Amino acid sequence: MSLRFIAFAGVFIFLWPAISGAQETEEISGIVLNDSTKFPLENVDVLVKELGIGSKTDANGFYKITKIIPGEYTLRFSHISFLPLEKKIRIKPGEIRPIQVTLKKDIKELGEVVVEDFSTQKIISKMPYVVTPFSASQIQESVSGGVAEFLRSSKILMAFVKGELNSILLSEVLSSAS
Repeated sequence: MSLRFIAFAGVFIFLWPAISGAQETEEISGIVLNDSTKFPLENVDVLVKELGIGSKTDANGFYKITKIIPGEYTLRFSHISFLPLEKKIRIKPGEIRPIQVTLKKDIKELGEVVVEDFSTQKIISKMPYVVTPFSASQIQESVSGGVAEFLRSSKILMAFVKGELNSILLSEVLSSAS
């Protein structure tokens, strides 16, 4: 190769960014903290709205978005359990300025919650065999040896339902299985 070509190629490579109109890019970085605890927040979405690009914070609350052309932008910080935050920033060429923000908890209050228990009715009605519920007093009345003798002679399932001892006679099921 000729020395003239090598010199031309060197000058061309050196001047290419100015000729092509390419601009120097910067980065946006910083940390996102919990407003009440001041601890770093993980998995916060950080979006440069005007460019449609973004990043997520790491386990230490840090984020970095690269290849940003200097200018004015709006950053949007969002996390599922925190209120979103938008911050206007200006990126200048060569400026390194970490952007720290704090997010406030998004507290939503539920109305009244009612829990109803229908489990006993559902369980008994879904059993594929005959179920006979009876109470401890019914056992005592029907057996001369008392509750202990009745338990020894019968195959039953004992259960507490709404604070009372209830029993279910399983002798039909167990005797047919043996």
